[in-house]
Parts: sequence; C-alpha cells; structure tokens
Amino acid sequence: IIMVLVAVFLDTPIREIDKFALTSDALQKIAAAKRNVSALYARDPGVDARMRGTAPPNSFDEMVARINAERGMHDALQQAGLTARDYMLSTVALQQALKGYQLKMTGKLDASRVPPVVMANIDFVGSHMAEIMQMMMGSGARTPPAR
Repeated sequence: IIMVLVAVFLDTPIREIDKFALTSDALQKIAAAKRNVSALYARDPGVDARMRGTAPPNSFDEMVARINAERGMHDALQQAGLTARDYMLSTVALQQALKGYQLKMTGKLDASRVPPVVMANIDFVGSHMAEIMQMMMGSGARTPPAR
C-alpha cells in the first residue's frame, strides 16, 4: 500500500515532505516499523484489506487516519517510535530521495529545481545506500494480497 501512496502523494501539495530530513535515527525507526508491520501482516492478513478500504485515500491526512484507525498498525508503528504521520512522512521522503538518487546517478536530476532538504536527502541516500538496501531486503517481505 505504501508504494501506491508514494506515487499519489509525491505530486500533492503536501510540502512537509520537502522539509523532512532523513537521518540515521529515522532509518532505524523505518526499519523497525517495517519489521513490525510485516509481522502484523503475517499475523493478521486482513489488515491489508482494511487499510486499502473501498477506495484509495484522497489525501495524506486520510492515510494517516486509516493507519491510526487500524489498532495493529498504530501499535506496530508506536513500538518502532513513530506516529502514523511520521511513518508516512519518513517513508515518502525516503522513496522520494531514492527516486532522486536514481535520477542523479543517471544524470537526469536538475538539482536547481530540488528543494535543499530534498537534495540533502538524496545525498543521504547515496551515502547510506548499503544500510537502506539491507533495511529493504531484511524488513520481512510479505505476499501481496490476492485480487
């Protein structure tokens, strides 16, 4: 569900993401949250359907509300030291920085059009790529829901 949301929210007027700085502490919390959420999905496969609802969320705030309404998700994030809002901000900021890093590595990034904090996040991703890849691979993959 996060990947779907990233695509939606990167083009929204939510500018908090442009001011959210990634840190090593944030990466550790994201990794812990991913492990907790993966364990939750393994215990309760119905979480995915409940989080998706009948339609995609219309806003960042609606997604945060959905997370908070799903007790297991709320608890999994809280155990990792994150609120639903911080989880969404950090996850979207990380995805945005990863995409920016890919563009930078292929020479397709116009750094003059990138907000300073986002550029710092892109550089952060470059200097922490091994840690990020380990986090992504070790967070506990889950089987996508049947359609």
